[in-house]
Amino acid sequence: MAGCQGLVNQQARACPSTAILADTETVTILVPNADPLAVAAQATLSRVNSACQANAERVEVELAFQIDALRGATTDAALLELPFFVAVADGQGRILGKDIFYSQLAFDEAGVAAQVEQLVETIPLADGELPVNFQIILGFQLTPEELQYNQAR
Repeated sequence: MAGCQGLVNQQARACPSTAILADTETVTILVPNADPLAVAAQATLSRVNSACQANAERVEVELAFQIDALRGATTDAALLELPFFVAVADGQGRILGKDIFYSQLAFDEAGVAAQVEQLVETIPLADGELPVNFQIILGFQLTPEELQYNQAR
C-alpha cells in the first residue's frame, strides 16, 4: 500500500461530521402581501447521509439528503426551486467555504414533492490534518424574513 496515491475508504480516520444548521432545516414561502399570512409552499431538509474517502491531500465527502415540500392551498405552482447551501467549517467552527445550490422540485397532483440531492464536497488537507477535524454544514439558503419566520415558530 506504500505506493497507493488514490483515495481510500476512511476507516482509521473518521469522516467530517455533518449537520443541518439550526433554523435552516425548513423554509416557508409566504404569499406576498397576503393578510392574514398565507403559505405558498413549505419544505424540509432531512435524512442527511455521508460517506468519505481520503488520502493525505484531501477528503471527498459524498452527501445525500432529502427535501420534502408541500404546496399551500393558495397556489397551483407545478415547480418549486429552492436554494440550499453546503459549508465547510474547521475544528474551531470557522467557515472555510460555502457554496449555494438549487433544488428543483415538481409537485404531484396532491401538492407533494420530494427530491434526494446528492453531491460531493472536497476538502483539501494540510500536513497532519485529519478529516474528523472538519464539519460539513447544510441548510436552506434563507432570506432574512424566512429566517425570522423560522426563529419565531
